Amino acid sequence: MKIITMLAIAFFSVTQNCIAQQYAYDSASVYNEINIDKELSMIHILKAADKKAKQIVLDSIEQNINSYNPLVLYEASRILFRDRKEYVATYMFYLAQLRARIDVELCLDTSVATTLTTLNNRYGPGVNHFIFLHRDSAKSIINRVIQFVRTNAETYDHRWIALYGDMLQISNARSLKMTNEKIVLPASKWQEVKELTIKDYYDNFLEFLKYKSRREFGH
Repeated sequence: MKIITMLAIAFFSVTQNCIAQQYAYDSASVYNEINIDKELSMIHILKAADKKAKQIVLDSIEQNINSYNPLVLYEASRILFRDRKEYVATYMFYLAQLRARIDVELCLDTSVATTLTTLNNRYGPGVNHFIFLHRDSAKSIINRVIQFVRTNAETYDHRWIALYGDMLQISNARSLKMTNEKIVLPASKWQEVKELTIKDYYDNFLEFLKYKSRREFGH
């Protein structure tokens, strides 16, 4: 494990040097506190051709999954799905989706919901098709995801979604970058928001399966 960690650090350090912050913010801006270079570096490696480097990243994600924001989990799901590890990929995708949804609900900038839609549209079609064809496994996978999210605390910065939305130029971060405004709700509200979001997510997932079934049988 130490060898993998050291290799991972080496790879991330090299690629981080190639990834610069997309925008400069005023020195007083809270956006200067947010750093997603680690995740962007990992995504860069996952998209490259080096299979050994990809496996190092995937191993690091598995061992430290609570410390990486959903950007990396989405990309890992794409790689796993492409490698025909569909069940693991599906679990990873829905874990990324649920945690990203929670982060959206924690964020005071409502435009970040567009960022979530963009990510789901980019990574979701193949997984959603797979889960529809394997509906017997769907609830089991979602229940595992929900149980994991409920019993594991995220150690990444929930504010990543605001910064990433700004990088994609689809959020309102630019209107906040010259200020000191807080980006997310107070920590005292996080658990309540998390539980409400999980319930809503599960209910919506069941509705999604019902909708797909009605479409299939023409109802």
